[in-house]
Amino acid sequence: MSDVIFDQSPHRVKFDWGWHGCSSAAARGEIVVIVDVLRFSTVCAAACARGISIVPAAMDEELEPLAQRHGATNPGTDFARLSPDSYSSLEPGSRIVVKSPNGATCATLSIGAPHVLFGAIVNATAVAQRVRDLLWETDLSATIIACGERWDHANPDGQLRFAIEDYLGAGAILSKLDVDKSAEAIVSETSFRGSQMSIAESLLGSASGRELLARSLIRDVNLAADLDLFDAVPIFLDGVIHCGTR
Repeated sequence: MSDVIFDQSPHRVKFDWGWHGCSSAAARGEIVVIVDVLRFSTVCAAACARGISIVPAAMDEELEPLAQRHGATNPGTDFARLSPDSYSSLEPGSRIVVKSPNGATCATLSIGAPHVLFGAIVNATAVAQRVRDLLWETDLSATIIACGERWDHANPDGQLRFAIEDYLGAGAILSKLDVDKSAEAIVSETSFRGSQMSIAESLLGSASGRELLARSLIRDVNLAADLDLFDAVPIFLDGVIHCGTR
């Protein structure tokens, strides 16, 4: 059966999951919004708010050649900057490489899309405004991608693991978009609206949140739950994520 049946057409704004959803939206020539709340998209918002650019690295990419190709200057442990708190100590104008199995991998899969943005709970309104402007200025459609997580091992259902933090992050952005939305997008938005008053508790109680708690990263989870903390729109262009205009 053709994938066309499942692409949520003819709606202007859609919702999808993971690597396949991202690459499919890019192949359709749509605006892509990548949502990886814990923690890549939140990191992108925090970095952009400080004027720091990120070079996303998929899990199978070599870091040093990628850094050299894009003029990133961070050596050694800076490659692992997946904590949004860590960007407060970096100088504006810095460019660093960040490896991520979900958000950064989706970035590499989005190549070919006319516009690629990174959204999260912390910048939901700013990203939604930019999507709304692009929809107004063009005849494009947009797909909000909840990256999800990955199981450690392949299984009969594949490696994609449902992640409520990304579902809620996508819903936060969708809740700010008063445009024609697919049923999938509406349900994601409804889930966010129903959880909005307890978003921190939802993230802390999620599987991903509990993983970070076990690593003493509660501050990362609490920061990721702070709605509209940043007025920053990370955009992906020529292999680099930097701050665009809202």
